[in-house]
Amino acid sequence: HTNMSTSRLVTETLLSYLQGLSPVLLSRLYQSPPACLAVMRELPELARLYLMRLMFIEQAVPSSDINMWSSPANSSHQNALTILMKLRILETTQLIIGQEGICMNTSYQRNMRMLLCGGGSPWTIPGHHGDDKHSRDVQFLNTYADEQWE
Repeated sequence: HTNMSTSRLVTETLLSYLQGLSPVLLSRLYQSPPACLAVMRELPELARLYLMRLMFIEQAVPSSDINMWSSPANSSHQNALTILMKLRILETTQLIIGQEGICMNTSYQRNMRMLLCGGGSPWTIPGHHGDDKHSRDVQFLNTYADEQWE
């Protein structure tokens, strides 16, 4: 129970800290794929779900459509959107049809897509040199699979 409380406190403190950063600092933060992933991991579950829904949408989505994702009485819905807006992961924009739209921060979206789908330059681990001493080749893995499951 104490670990759970401590974990929640750290998450709330980190999110509060990030929400207080200037737009320029948040923009610089979202240039780093590992930072984008770290922020995503700290978000409430519903906020992560909303980001996954919007991850591959190239244009702004009408706010009215996003508000249909949950009942108006659900405070978690509004809390998730508020956090994402304060972190500038989601941004409001005016749609051609005169409605308010919501789109994802382009840097954040690009880097999260890269993390989810692969690509970009690999992350380096400082001080890591040489090959993995536990690496396995394809033949070893095939033989192991045959012995275990077939």
